[in-house]
Amino acid sequence: MIKVEPTKQAATGWYAPLLHYSSRPDVFFCEPVSEEVRSTMRQIGLRNLAVEKELSGILTALEALPVPVILLKGSHLIQEIYPWGIRPVGDIDLLIRQEDFASAHKAITSLGYQPWLKTFPLWIHLHYSGKVTYTRPAETGTPISLDLHLTLGPRPYLGYVDPAALWSKAVETRVNGRRVYVLCPEHLLIHLCLHLLQHTPDHWAVCGCDIAALLRHEENRFPWESFLEETTAAGVNRPVRYALETVNKMFDALIPAAILDRLSKPPSGRPGWKLRLYFFCQRSETRKYLLQFISTPGWREKLGCFPYILPFLLRRFKNN
Repeated sequence: MIKVEPTKQAATGWYAPLLHYSSRPDVFFCEPVSEEVRSTMRQIGLRNLAVEKELSGILTALEALPVPVILLKGSHLIQEIYPWGIRPVGDIDLLIRQEDFASAHKAITSLGYQPWLKTFPLWIHLHYSGKVTYTRPAETGTPISLDLHLTLGPRPYLGYVDPAALWSKAVETRVNGRRVYVLCPEHLLIHLCLHLLQHTPDHWAVCGCDIAALLRHEENRFPWESFLEETTAAGVNRPVRYALETVNKMFDALIPAAILDRLSKPPSGRPGWKLRLYFFCQRSETRKYLLQFISTPGWREKLGCFPYILPFLLRRFKNN
C-alpha cells in the first residue's frame, strides 16, 4: 500500500483513480468508490480513447514509410498494464531511430502537427534535448501533443542507455492492428526510473505508481539479473537506485533489498556528482538549461548550441 502522501495535485484530482488503484489494485474494483473518482475515471477513459485514435493515425503514417516505433510511457502502459480509466495519458511519446527522423518529421507534419520551436530552432532540440515536441491546433483535431524521442533521458543521463540495446530487446506488439514495439521489461523499468528522477520533486508519485504497476504485472517473471546488467552497462546505477528507493518509501518493500544493495556499487567513470548536480539545477529553470548545456556531449554540439543558449541564459540570469 502507499506509505507516503503524494503531491496534493495528484492525490485529489486527475490522478486520484491512479493513486486509489495503486494502493490496493487487488480489491479496487470490489470496494465502493466515490462518485468523484468514478466521474474522473470516465473522463480519463474518454481522453485516452482520443489519444489512442490520434496514435493510430500517427502509427499508420509511420508504418507506411516504414519507420519503426517504440511506444513509451502512458501510451504503452494503458495498453498492457492498467485497466480502463485508471491511468491518464497526457500526450503521445514515441521513440524512433535517429536516422529515421527526417522521414518521421515529414510524415508527422503532413498530419497537421508542427514542431514546438518557440525558444530554440529544430537543430537544438535534436542535439540538445534528444526529442522534438509537436503540437496541433485544436481546430484541426484533438489537442494532443506528440514527443518524438531519439533517446532516453533526462540530462545529465540523456543517451546513457544504448539505443542499439533498446531496439535489439524491444518487444513487438500491436495497437489497433498496427505493428509497434515496446520496451522490454528491464529497459522499461530503467526508463520509468529516469522519468521519476526527471519529475522529482513535484510529480514523482505518478511515476512511482507506474513502476509499481510494472513490477506487479511481471510478478516473479521480472528479469532482475538482466535489469542489473543493463543498468550497470548504461552507467545509471545512482539515479535508478534513487528512484527505486523513492518507490519503496511509497509502497511497502516493493523492490527487494538485495537489488538495492547491488545497485549501491556504481560503475567506474560515472561519479555521483552528476546526480547531485541534477538536484541542484532543479531549483530554477535557468539552472536546468545550464545543466543541459554542460552535459551535452561533443564540442560540435556544444558550439552549435552556444549562440542560442548564451543569450537565453544571460537574459534569465539578468531577470533573476
